[in-house]
Amino acid sequence: MKDYLDEVVERECGEDPIFAAEWAEMRARKALARIRRDHQLTQAAVAELMGLPQSRVAEIERSPGKVSFARIVAYAKAVGISVEEIANLAVVPH
Repeated sequence: MKDYLDEVVERECGEDPIFAAEWAEMRARKALARIRRDHQLTQAAVAELMGLPQSRVAEIERSPGKVSFARIVAYAKAVGISVEEIANLAVVPH
């Protein structure tokens, strides 16, 4: 069942492409961190698996839309999910 926020987001995403892009990135940010935590991994653990400093993992989670595809693929592998799963994180409801 949709609540008021769902209805507002659907309407705004349909009418405002900038809002839609920002909403998609926010959803992806939240989902990346949630997935990492669901796999009981810290940013430091993911960074070690990726061969990066922890600050780079924080950057991936904070701004996934500004990170290279190669980094997203490496992040997905490190947290144990597919690239397709990460791609689906930012899908905007219609």
